[in-house]
Amino acid sequence: MCMKDEYMFLSVITPGPSNSKDKLDVFLQPLIAELHSLWSNGVPTYDIHAQQNFNMRVALMLTISDFPAYAMLSGWSTAGKQACPHCMSDSDAFSLPCSGKTSWFDNHRKFLSEDHPLRRNRTMFRRGKQVLQSPPITKTGGELLNELDEFGFRPSYEIDSDTINRKICNLTRCGWRRRSIFWELPYWSTNLIRHNLDVMHIEKNFFDNVFNTVCNIQGRTKDNAKSRADLVQMGIRTELHPSTTDGRFLKSNYTLDKHARQVLFRWLKEVRFSDGYVSKMARCIDMNKLSMFGMKSHDCHVIMQRLLHVVFRELLPRDVWEALTELSIFFADLTEAYIQTNFFQWFRQYATLSDAEIELPIIKQVAGGPLMKVKTYRGYCINGFNFHTVHDTSFKGTNNSGLQVSGHMSSGNVTELYGQIEEIIEIEYPGLPMKQVILFKCRWFDTHPRSGTRVHKKYKIVDVNRKKNLGYYEPFVFPTLASQVVYLTYPTTKRTKSNWMHVSTLRRRAYVTDVEANTEQNQTEANDAFQADESELHDISTQFLLTSQDLVDVNVMYDNEIDLNSTGSETEEVQYSSDDGRDIYDESE
Repeated sequence: MCMKDEYMFLSVITPGPSNSKDKLDVFLQPLIAELHSLWSNGVPTYDIHAQQNFNMRVALMLTISDFPAYAMLSGWSTAGKQACPHCMSDSDAFSLPCSGKTSWFDNHRKFLSEDHPLRRNRTMFRRGKQVLQSPPITKTGGELLNELDEFGFRPSYEIDSDTINRKICNLTRCGWRRRSIFWELPYWSTNLIRHNLDVMHIEKNFFDNVFNTVCNIQGRTKDNAKSRADLVQMGIRTELHPSTTDGRFLKSNYTLDKHARQVLFRWLKEVRFSDGYVSKMARCIDMNKLSMFGMKSHDCHVIMQRLLHVVFRELLPRDVWEALTELSIFFADLTEAYIQTNFFQWFRQYATLSDAEIELPIIKQVAGGPLMKVKTYRGYCINGFNFHTVHDTSFKGTNNSGLQVSGHMSSGNVTELYGQIEEIIEIEYPGLPMKQVILFKCRWFDTHPRSGTRVHKKYKIVDVNRKKNLGYYEPFVFPTLASQVVYLTYPTTKRTKSNWMHVSTLRRRAYVTDVEANTEQNQTEANDAFQADESELHDISTQFLLTSQDLVDVNVMYDNEIDLNSTGSETEEVQYSSDDGRDIYDESE
């Protein structure tokens, strides 16, 4: 939500033809002065709920930036062997002998437990080296501020600050370059997290390096002659050392040949997601050079978390694919929020009551069955998902017909049902007030663990067989119980794998409903807006997968008035409805 135009507040614009870098504090002075006033004095604010004014005080929690901008905001240099703001002077970084680059390889073992066997391993990391030291202790904000005061660093907006700070850096050999202006805020040293790194920028850097190396893009791959020579000097990865006969470097098992790259980029050019989930990747693919260009950070984010384990599963060796899959799962877990929601508690309560105990008129009216006429729709938006039928999706460049429902099978086991929406219908029950119910008529994929649906034991990757359908099932389901998924075929050169599709779950679209100030008891039924992907944990049985008995003779829908097996009319008129936070696209009646 904070990235949308209506919620963005532009506070600082840095003028000039070049990057301000260490001089950024000069332009931040008005902002810091205002933040200091908002904390010390506050500002009169109106509380719409209490309908009264109060004095609101404002505090800056943290900054969000990429790693180079971290140096501009914090005053700690992100270049050189002391670039890590956590290890600081206790860094184990070293320079690679051939390429001359700074490397933090094998710096992570000290964060393992003291009895971890990898600490004593001499062959899998740097040759003959064990790691016995303890991890560095994280310094508090007060300790960092005292350290800056002892060194005598000055803010960059003071006169002669550049000369003084440079002399201190040369004498102390520390990672500090200046005193950040944020330390002037009275509460800044007590914040637990002062500067936060933007994960999406980091994901893009990982994507560029991994993808260019696997695809062996000339000039961009990290697998070059200097990196191979560094492996020789470090004594690791002997399979990548040059040949003893002619001195040529052998082809690595983590790079694709030309034919595999053609399969990969052709698949990326044809992949389809739901509306607005990702930009059209076909515009970023050059089939002549077999490379990608113009990728946005969000596009790289989607590939890293949703497609990385799909695109390389059939094209790379298993050990390489597992390493990339764990990298993809790491970023997905890092940015994922888990939300548990319960649906239709009132329906569960009254569905178990006998006829003699039902007293509410609305329950009796529903039990009498729906009217003889129904409406069909080509699309339906609910709970932040935009669903469309298979027929409507076939004419578009996006894919919105996949869905997932949790439930109990006839055997009693809890499982996930995956399917596609064939029809979207609205049934209406008699009596006042009028009661409409939207139902999805679906085609479900077979849930057999080997022939229909398979789940990777280690990474929980779900695949379904497009040729296998569930034999005995009820096709109807409530839209509120469905989560949207996209089915992706694997880029592969093997015909035996062509029938299997990967199930990729999607995030909800966040939207906010306006609150009317004149309503005394205003109740909004809007979804909470958030940025991170989410996973919903449902405890839902198949009693919510409607049976023919629940619909009280569903055959009334197959009369001459409307045939649910037909595609319906081709009317382009769109009807929008905002009841219960839903939008309905009207196709025909």
